[in-house]
Amino acid sequence: LRRILNFGHTVGHALEAVTKYRRYRHGEAIALGMLAAADLGVARGALAERERQALAQLITQLGPLPTVSDLPIDEILEAIRRDKKVVHGRLHFVLAIEIGATMTVDDVTEEELRAVLKRLGLKH
Repeated sequence: LRRILNFGHTVGHALEAVTKYRRYRHGEAIALGMLAAADLGVARGALAERERQALAQLITQLGPLPTVSDLPIDEILEAIRRDKKVVHGRLHFVLAIEIGATMTVDDVTEEELRAVLKRLGLKH
């Protein structure tokens, strides 16, 4: 049950770590991570696009998020590999399946993460 609180934290913590905890407020980093996790959920067919849009709209209503466009994807991926949610070499990633419901997967590929980070706006 506690693991569902990690929704958005995998990418969010990586953004914080790569920027040495100076660019993003924790909530901003986690909001960006939630958007990334929602995109991954849609890409995997676990989350409806309308649900992703609802989440994105809610986050947008809270205020603008700082840019990520200057951050290298490879550095974010490296930070994700060091995440505490990597257990026995497998990253446990929380995906939304609808507003208010999640699932945890442990088979997210680097290619999937790279695609999600590109959609979030990170540089190649």
